[in-house]
Amino acid sequence: MNVKKIFKLFDEKAQELFKSKFTQNLTGSGVKIRWVKGKGFTPNLRTGPDYESIKSFVITFRNFILDGDGISIREIAKIYDSLPEGNSLRDRFQEARKNFNEFLDSLTIIRHNGKKLSNRRIIDTYIYGDVIHLEKHDEFKNLISIGPMKDIIFNEIVYVLGTCGNFIYYFNNLNKEYLSKIKD
Repeated sequence: MNVKKIFKLFDEKAQELFKSKFTQNLTGSGVKIRWVKGKGFTPNLRTGPDYESIKSFVITFRNFILDGDGISIREIAKIYDSLPEGNSLRDRFQEARKNFNEFLDSLTIIRHNGKKLSNRRIIDTYIYGDVIHLEKHDEFKNLISIGPMKDIIFNEIVYVLGTCGNFIYYFNNLNKEYLSKIKD
């Protein structure tokens, strides 16, 4: 597939994310945890995208993080890496990709089995435990089964995916700029 087709497909999938119900419901999302004496934690205090729109977003988002379809961040990095050193597009892509990976690898406040979880671990556990595959199903169910953890975990999933959407938006704009500078 040539660069133009790859970036057009990237844009098509990015537009699906930007126009999704998930993205439309990001504003005001969050979680409130209350403890009621004698009753414990009050459930269902999460606001924002519902579970179905989160799953739908992830199904499209996975194209940007899983290799194979030509539009993953890792796969398009090869296109930018082929540009000469010092090229502004190459440099901006590499910096954004570095920031994207640093964000995914940063630790959250969520602990599981005594260890803080990274944003990447939470998303991977969700993707491979509830949405696409089930190889981490037990781990995901265990993670969300403790007290108000389901609301907290899903709030974190929404936060991570929303931030990843911002990165996809930036990458998409770089791709458009790249296309505007190459000859047909």
